[in-house]
Amino acid sequence: MDGRPMRIQGDPDVIEEIAALVRESDVAEYMRTEEDDSGGIGADFNLEAVATLIGIASSLFFEGPIVPKLYGILRRRPGARISVETPTGSVSIKVTGDFSEESLYRALSELTRP
Repeated sequence: MDGRPMRIQGDPDVIEEIAALVRESDVAEYMRTEEDDSGGIGADFNLEAVATLIGIASSLFFEGPIVPKLYGILRRRPGARISVETPTGSVSIKVTGDFSEESLYRALSELTRP
């Protein structure tokens, strides 16, 4: 699969669940998971297109949109923090009291801006 790289970093439990979720996709190819300098882990994927990352919210479907599933993973872990890096940019997401599916969508949308 030719694609664009994406890395998601954070707490090992969160990243393992996200990696399993993304592996369900037929437009993402799981590459590797490795420890990072902060004691967390990073999971690397190839995406058919970087727009697929926000397509995660609108057009990338497994059994349903990934954003609600990703929101569910993160919501179960108050205080969790992940960073998502693509060739077009990176965003950090932290689960706080006002964390919502909409705030997750907005954060991921930042990756599609030029």
